[in-house]
Amino acid sequence: MTARSPYLSSMILASLLWALPGAVHGQGTSPDGEAEEASDTGNFVEVGAGYLDTDSNYYGRDSGLTDSGLKPLLDFRIEAFPEWDEDSINYWRLEGRRVAWESRHLELEAGQQSRQRFDFSYRQMPRYGLEGARTPFQGVGSEFLSLPGDWETSGNQTDGMIGLDDNLNVFDFKTTRKRADFGYWRRLAERFEINADYRREEKDGRRVVAGIFGFTGGNPRGALMPAPVDYVTDIIDLSLEFNGNDYMIGVGYHGSFFGNKSPALSWENPFGAHPQWQAGTGFPDGVGMLSLFPDNRFNQSRVYGTWNFSPRIQFSGHLAIGRMEQDEPLLAYTVNPLIDIGTPLPRANAEARIDTTLADLRLNARPTNRLGLVVSYRFNDRDNKTPRSAFQGVGGDSQAQVPAEQARINLPYSYRQQSLKADANWRFARRTRLNFGLGYTENDRDDFAEVSSIDEWVAKLGLRTRAMDNLTFSINYEYADRTTSDYEGRNPYLASHVPGTIGPEDFENHPNLRKYNLAERTRDQVNSRVDFNPLETVNLGASASYSKDDYDDRFFGLTEASVASYTLDAGYVPNEQVSVTGFLTEQRYHAGQSGRDFPPGQHMDPDRDWLVDHDDRVNVIGANLELKDVGTLINFGLGRRLDFGMDFVFSRSRTEIDVSTGPALSAEPLPDAVSKLSSYGLWLRYHLTRQGSIRASFEHERFSSRNFALDETEVDSLANILLFGSGSPNYTANWFGLSFHQRF
Repeated sequence: MTARSPYLSSMILASLLWALPGAVHGQGTSPDGEAEEASDTGNFVEVGAGYLDTDSNYYGRDSGLTDSGLKPLLDFRIEAFPEWDEDSINYWRLEGRRVAWESRHLELEAGQQSRQRFDFSYRQMPRYGLEGARTPFQGVGSEFLSLPGDWETSGNQTDGMIGLDDNLNVFDFKTTRKRADFGYWRRLAERFEINADYRREEKDGRRVVAGIFGFTGGNPRGALMPAPVDYVTDIIDLSLEFNGNDYMIGVGYHGSFFGNKSPALSWENPFGAHPQWQAGTGFPDGVGMLSLFPDNRFNQSRVYGTWNFSPRIQFSGHLAIGRMEQDEPLLAYTVNPLIDIGTPLPRANAEARIDTTLADLRLNARPTNRLGLVVSYRFNDRDNKTPRSAFQGVGGDSQAQVPAEQARINLPYSYRQQSLKADANWRFARRTRLNFGLGYTENDRDDFAEVSSIDEWVAKLGLRTRAMDNLTFSINYEYADRTTSDYEGRNPYLASHVPGTIGPEDFENHPNLRKYNLAERTRDQVNSRVDFNPLETVNLGASASYSKDDYDDRFFGLTEASVASYTLDAGYVPNEQVSVTGFLTEQRYHAGQSGRDFPPGQHMDPDRDWLVDHDDRVNVIGANLELKDVGTLINFGLGRRLDFGMDFVFSRSRTEIDVSTGPALSAEPLPDAVSKLSSYGLWLRYHLTRQGSIRASFEHERFSSRNFALDETEVDSLANILLFGSGSPNYTANWFGLSFHQRF
């Protein structure tokens, strides 16, 4: 569970000089000594600092507040808009949030009202991940991970890595996104408009990948590793629109261009030689290589428009044609020179290409004042034109190159999807409305997929009523039935092998296994909401939703999945000075999965079946209190206005995994995974003048978790895989702040 990060700009220590009344230059006062009310321009500046008492990447995973100590603050907004009686139409606005933090955000907008607009924004978004990871590899963050100069191995498992504990480097996972957006809009003439937007996003840091040596039969050896992140993405959107009396038509262009400055990761093999590996592929000579995300591009042209045939009938349409391309050089079969490569790559580059066609049509009609209709059609075609080739690969940078008859052929998947939907709402009483709809979706897939077609019908029915002036109720139900053509699980297996090399009864996955997204399924979904206002100052609400997916339990795979959610919320606002709100929610997730573990020749043995029931339960409680002008409320003289607020959040999640097996297998119970988050905050705002105020605040946050997949694991806990040895996140953090806020 992700901990909250303290974004409240009020949580910062102010400059004491600015905190003194009258110290702000240009502050006028009335004859009675009170500050004059500032004009309603929205201009402000907030400055100060705050103190964090602990180091925790998890606490500040999105804000960047990860290190203990003092942290500065600078927030501001400066803008200038013409008064209603001015002739000028020029305006501008400059705004900055968390300017002194890693998660800073700056915006600039300027233009002429109803004529043209320029806007620019810059955002920096840190994301802290796994903390305290350990690895023997050197060069973390680079494209080549090497082993220490004194690395020794005895055997080909982690317990044979001599001196492993003495050669571990500790590091954290973090990425930083820096995004700049430029936009320009202009009305060229009375009926023409142009719009141009450009975005550049740079992302750097490191992420988790897994590398492997070996291929099958008990010889694979793997390691979790830090891979470099060094991406640049450019996105361009252009459009030209013409607005007629009863219609609008436009043309546009969208381009997306992705570049990766680190196209591949190489690493030295930390495992000793294995008897099933080729010579020179274990330590100290073996090197592995894997591809990272390749450069790619997407170009799309579109035309769109709307037509108002009458005040009651409107039609809109959108047609877009695009092309995705990726033509990066393919990596060699292996980087180990002692492995003999008799047959080179069938082509040097990926030559990947997908042509896309997307069309949307929509008709809105209101035949009567009580009846509204919406009919829509969507066409989505992805035609993958990437050439097919037979690749004679090298398994895990350690096996001999496979012969021609064992080559694997790439599968360029394509599909075509069409959907037709009709929705209506009928107000059959003054306070009651009935909603109903029907939809049909057809998916046609190519010969590589397990099914050639997927059809789904969806029916919806809903009711919303305001039975009394202070009571509103709504309920909606949806039923979906997905059917498919005959499921041929061997299709990808056959299509990816050289014709004639697969026997008539050979298979890769169990014949009764069904992929959940390609399997027949029924879905029932219902959600409801009730709001009750017994008094003008009190609102009470409750909502509930339930969704269940059922699959054919004659087959293996996902057998069922359900999600249930319940929420109670309340609010009390007796006047402008007091506000109290709270909520309580519970969510439950359940999934059932089945399978069969079998060695060759025993796939028909039901005694080797296994079942897994996966249950998640999440509870969240939250409350908020705000009091304005506390001195007036509790009748004691402060001299100036004092506001007070507090909030509280507590959440708890528990994951239970129950495994059962047939008599030929055995399974041990898995411990529950649990996480808890408790957080509360207090703040006070003291108004020095009508424009200036000081705000003091405190936030406490505590997070604890237990996860059997992470806890009590060391780097060498598994015999054949090097781990990071980082446990579940647990922390307690306190944030203190005091800030000065000035309007002008």
